[in-house]
Amino acid sequence: MTVLGELPVELGDLEGAWHREGRSLSDSPTAEVADVVWLQVGRHFCDLRTPHPDTDAAAVVLDMPQAFSGTVEVDAGVIWFHHDLDSLSRDPAHPDTGTVHRKERVMFERGPGFEERWILTSRPGDRIGHAELRREDSALVARLLRVGPLALAVWGGTAPGGAQYSAVRHWDTERSLGSIDPTMQLDRAVRGMGNGTPLPAGWVIVDDHGRS
Repeated sequence: MTVLGELPVELGDLEGAWHREGRSLSDSPTAEVADVVWLQVGRHFCDLRTPHPDTDAAAVVLDMPQAFSGTVEVDAGVIWFHHDLDSLSRDPAHPDTGTVHRKERVMFERGPGFEERWILTSRPGDRIGHAELRREDSALVARLLRVGPLALAVWGGTAPGGAQYSAVRHWDTERSLGSIDPTMQLDRAVRGMGNGTPLPAGWVIVDDHGRS
């Protein structure tokens, strides 16, 4: 059920840093049991979820520790998420779709049996960035998005995961899920994107239309 004053979201409305403020399951009261951040730059997104202590994270997939990234399609408030990096073993063709409606700085994402409430924490004019690490055969290894003072990285491989970074911590890791392969040189890539300095070898800046 939509709230009075909500408007269907289009792609341009999504760009920014979103923090989940709560979720409702099967019309239950809204509650928040995890730290959840969603960064959107152009068509690309990164999402990192780490449960609060004492959360029964295995009970609901929305609350499980996870990191995933990819692209979105949006049409008059209907949204489709296409994952190309995911810490969970989901079918790449799984139907990650729902609706998104926004009222000022609050956005409601709804799907079968759930509603998630998101708060826009970025500001107009915040610096954005998108970088990817690819192998020599062009296979995607990791994606890094920055919005203002926040950055999220999501990676694949045999030990997929994700991490959050912030300018407040001088682009050090704030939280992470999974082990970070040192050969990715993520720390250097994050600081390079944060400071506008060259990225490590293999990392390529991508514009907001997905072109390298």
